[in-house]
Amino acid sequence: MRRRYPIFKYWFDRIAALMAIILLLPVFFFAAALVASDGKGNVIFRQLRVGYRGKFFYVYKFRTMKSINVRFSVERAVIEEDNDNVTRFGGFLRRYKLDELPQLFNVLKGDMSFVGPRPLLPAYIGVYEPWEYRKFSVRPGLTGLAQTSGNGYLSVSERSYFDVYYTEKCSLRLDIAILLDTVKVILKGEAGRKVRVGDYYINYFRNKYGYSEECRYFRENARNQLNYYSSI
Repeated sequence: MRRRYPIFKYWFDRIAALMAIILLLPVFFFAAALVASDGKGNVIFRQLRVGYRGKFFYVYKFRTMKSINVRFSVERAVIEEDNDNVTRFGGFLRRYKLDELPQLFNVLKGDMSFVGPRPLLPAYIGVYEPWEYRKFSVRPGLTGLAQTSGNGYLSVSERSYFDVYYTEKCSLRLDIAILLDTVKVILKGEAGRKVRVGDYYINYFRNKYGYSEECRYFRENARNQLNYYSSI
């Protein structure tokens, strides 16, 4: 079943995304109205991210920031609702993850999945260790194991550990558990979910995948994509 699951998941996600878009149309219009009432700027913005097998794609979100030129940080800080760069209703949309709704279209297109490692900015390519590229062996998700284990309160290496762990254990049961935990995170917040990851566990994946041909391929593919998009 585990070998066939990625194929089942790919088609199930696309069908489920289409159904979700139709059912959630009123919520889409509600969120869009809140963003539009916040003043000038596009209701939806797109941002380049790294996805499956190191391929770049544009992710869609409802605009919740006054400026999208946020300074890149390896040890990412949590953007709180009272951040000066967050729009008037942006905090509300981010708190309940409504800003992520347009990514259902990414799932429908096949760029993303409901569950998987979150797609990160191309800037991370320059700081990733080889073993961290293992996360690109599956499609990125709307939510993932790292997002239910502390997310923004974790270091990049800790998030990568959960992402790589997911690639090894991916199953229907795990996906359902992550989706249920995501609901709890939305209701209760991320701070109380932080799970510490010791160096022993990170070193395990570092030794296991640090010299793998697969990770080397994903890294080269991502770097080639970065060079291409930097030149246009």
